[in-house]
Amino acid sequence: MMECIWAALGAFFSTLIASRAIVARAPQCYSKHIEISKMNALALNRGRMGQTAENRWRNTSSIRDQYQQCKLAGSHGAFTLIELLVVIAIIGILAGLLLPVLSRTKEKALRVSCANNLHQIGVGWTVYLGDFNAMLPCNWPSGSSPWRTSEACRVNPGTSPGPNTPPAANLTATAGVPDGMWNLGLLWSTGAVANPASFYCPSQKLAQKWQVTYYTTLGWPSTPVGTGDNEIRAGYNYYPQSKTIASIGGGNLGPVMAVKQDDLNLNLSVFTDLVQDTNNVSHKSGPNSPGVNAMFGDTHVTYESSGKYPAPFAQNLWYDPRQPVPNIGDAAPNFKYVMSLWKP
Repeated sequence: MMECIWAALGAFFSTLIASRAIVARAPQCYSKHIEISKMNALALNRGRMGQTAENRWRNTSSIRDQYQQCKLAGSHGAFTLIELLVVIAIIGILAGLLLPVLSRTKEKALRVSCANNLHQIGVGWTVYLGDFNAMLPCNWPSGSSPWRTSEACRVNPGTSPGPNTPPAANLTATAGVPDGMWNLGLLWSTGAVANPASFYCPSQKLAQKWQVTYYTTLGWPSTPVGTGDNEIRAGYNYYPQSKTIASIGGGNLGPVMAVKQDDLNLNLSVFTDLVQDTNNVSHKSGPNSPGVNAMFGDTHVTYESSGKYPAPFAQNLWYDPRQPVPNIGDAAPNFKYVMSLWKP
């Protein structure tokens, strides 16, 4: 489509410039034509006075050559106001066509970067399992909200064990991490994932508190001085799902959380983009097509779009005002059910 647009615009501007050249040459050629006509009349008059036929032919040929040179010479004149307005209108139309394309291209690049983050997390997660007897580093306290699956640790506000280095000796109460690390925080504290920026999707704009810059003012993990905030949030949910099926609330059956690698269902997601709000989902394939990246038990990553897999994106699962806790980030049954619906 864009190739056709460029070709049409190229033809339009070529025609416009050519027409301007013709229009600009017309007055000059007209003047030249008057001059040549006078010369022609003089030559004919001389012919009547005794010029030979050969001389008359030469004079006529010379006049014809000068007229042809006049037509080929010419100079470009300035564009008129109407032509400039047409050009501006064409540029506006072109910008309107290009901006959505550029926006989709940028989003696709960010989605690829997000998938690379999950690949890095997958590698670190595998290393951690090998170092800790296949125990899964998950911490979701019973009765707490699903957003806890994206939490890395709690800190004393305005303090940091960093900057951005994970030596175990620094992860103490005096260094600002009173309860130690969990979830993705364990991958960082054990050195399995060295760069904490990998824990944040570059497309996520839900709020400043879901972006890595919020937690690096004093070195990751820390919170800005004066905020009183003690939570270190990551940009991905971590919910490893087991082969065991049981009640997950809300009248649904589904996989319960896995504790060891042997319990893990490899066909179910482990890490995903934040599942918080369909209006602020990390990725979009179109204006009304949200999507998330998901890493599965074998560490491969797929893009889950609402166009291809609509069931996990049902609005009543993500936000149901009839429920006491309407948002999926606070509704454990809905969260667990949606997590079980991602396709490998």
